[in-house]
Amino acid sequence: MQNAKPEVWFDVSRMLWRVFRGTMTGIDRVDIAYAEHFLEAIPDRIRFVAIDYWTGSFRMLPDYQIRRMIIMVSKCWHDGTLETLRISSGLLLVRSVLTAPLVPKRRRDSNRRTIYVNTSMHPTQWPLVIGRMLKRAGAVFVPMIHDLIPLEHPEYVPPAWTNHHRARLETAIRYAGGIIANSETTGVAIEKWTNGGIPIMSSRIGVTIHDIRRTPYKQVDDRPYFVCLGTLEPRKNHMVLLHVWRRMVERYGEENTPRLLIIGRRGWENEHVLDMLERCDAIRNVVTEMGILSDEEVGSILLGSRALLMPSFIEGYGLPVAEAMGLGVPVICSDISAHREIGGDIPVFLDPLDGPGWEKAVMSYSADRSSCRTEQTRKLAQWNPPKWSDHMKDVVEFIESIAAFEVERSHTVAGHERIVMTSSKDNFALTR
Repeated sequence: MQNAKPEVWFDVSRMLWRVFRGTMTGIDRVDIAYAEHFLEAIPDRIRFVAIDYWTGSFRMLPDYQIRRMIIMVSKCWHDGTLETLRISSGLLLVRSVLTAPLVPKRRRDSNRRTIYVNTSMHPTQWPLVIGRMLKRAGAVFVPMIHDLIPLEHPEYVPPAWTNHHRARLETAIRYAGGIIANSETTGVAIEKWTNGGIPIMSSRIGVTIHDIRRTPYKQVDDRPYFVCLGTLEPRKNHMVLLHVWRRMVERYGEENTPRLLIIGRRGWENEHVLDMLERCDAIRNVVTEMGILSDEEVGSILLGSRALLMPSFIEGYGLPVAEAMGLGVPVICSDISAHREIGGDIPVFLDPLDGPGWEKAVMSYSADRSSCRTEQTRKLAQWNPPKWSDHMKDVVEFIESIAAFEVERSHTVAGHERIVMTSSKDNFALTR
């Protein structure tokens, strides 16, 4: 008998909570994109689940309501009206606790396996909770891992985050039938921790390029400006830019120094950066902290900038770099593997601690007839951003291969199989 294609359960626990709170991050952007593309690619085989925080069980969300909200989330986030969805998101959270049915038990006579996909890794920090759900449903766990920064670079995150991430990785190693990595950089890091015992699919996540309808961002004057985009946290290395801007003011004068716009929420353990922003008189009139903005506002600001600056010490993917390049905006970024993977030979790559190098690049790109900026802009016109459609095609093929393998394995004597993953751009297969 031919195996039926798997039903996919996509976990939206974190998405509901984030929409309810009205604050979202890059991981939430991935959650939304997956939900949207699953609805498009496998509309008859996608269901949405969320954890009941009171009992630790998983519940099947009401289909019509959650699909309708998913369609609205991306639009509202893009145009800055996410607040309008707080009530509906809160109601779905309540329903996941009070009235939504538990995820069903697996029928032993079924020839279809269920794949539980989780791209936020929440709430996988509770392995026993995940294990109980998988056993009840007979589901196969396929998580996405965005990075291993809390484990490989614990100095950049609070200690609790390292413990959280370790628990999530242990859950994946214990239960996952396959792992999705958002880049080759992340895939290589994961393989070191799993010792090759779990199939890993590395596929760069897509870049969503929105039409920017608003009037381009206008400064208080016509001076050129640069943008730094990302949460204010230690690994983003905002400090190197603040010192560069202070030196430029001292060297060239305030009136001849380009502006720096910092976009993103304030994070953790960054008192020295906040002190510079709040107390350094030298940069007060040339550096502006913009806070959290909508996608459309960010896009509008980027389009008017001389370049995006990303001096991060470490990244799992480098989404701001990809999004800026997709808009045709030049990029000056740190020379790390994630940026190299996404940018190829197009951006300017600098050591994250090379202050004089960053200053030289900024001043060069701020010139009215900057030849190096013109050259990068020319290259960007030929750059093709990663597409969500390509990524999701890879994902669907990957999880269907895993499901087919698991069905076959359930018909054999347990303990005699070895999983090997072979992959190419257009093919993913599990063999014994």
